[in-house]
Amino acid sequence: MFRSIRLFSAEDKDYVNVGLKDYEAAKEMTKYLLSMGHRKIAFFSLTEGGELLEKHYIDSERYRGYKDAMEEEGLSAGVWHNLSFTEEWRKKQYLSFYEEKFFHATALFVTADIIALEMMRFCMDRGISIPEQLSIAGFDGIKAGRCMHPMLTTMEQDSAEKGRRAVKELLSLLSAGACLFADAGEKQTVVSCKQEKENSGNKVSEVEGKCKNILLPAKLFFGETVARI
Repeated sequence: MFRSIRLFSAEDKDYVNVGLKDYEAAKEMTKYLLSMGHRKIAFFSLTEGGELLEKHYIDSERYRGYKDAMEEEGLSAGVWHNLSFTEEWRKKQYLSFYEEKFFHATALFVTADIIALEMMRFCMDRGISIPEQLSIAGFDGIKAGRCMHPMLTTMEQDSAEKGRRAVKELLSLLSAGACLFADAGEKQTVVSCKQEKENSGNKVSEVEGKCKNILLPAKLFFGETVARI
């Protein structure tokens, strides 16, 4: 079952988060689609509800990157199209998108490769040629994307490196909580926190702790699913 992923919240006191530069990566992908001539780019994710834009969710950061890239080109960003976690309901959504001609978009930016591949299969089963008639880009860099024909264009994350850094940080915490220096190419923020927790606008308590947020870069993989128009 698919789950939305929360980066962190005000309730967390001490934490180490090993994640991605989601905003920067999504912005890079959107700029690539724009450079290929696409001006109508639809954004899809599994996150339930665009209201999560104001929260620190992975897909909210990716939507921000997409939105800013579009607006920097003087274009209006599309709405956040939410996909169901349930496969049966997603298939119904795909049919609805198909009937609406995918909102007249020439490119679809999907924030999970597995869903991008699912949408590709749906389109190809209905005679839509990828990328000649519709371009699709994903996010993650799963191996299945390279096995697909055509190969999926995506933002690749280094899952092995994320795992390595997570274990390294865990060992550091276990051995004295020593702060490790960032490796080259990554963004790392260590903050001594004294945050005020809010409930409906009323300050109810203070939360103190150390928050370490390590954001690794993602790399654009040029597959075969994005056409120049």
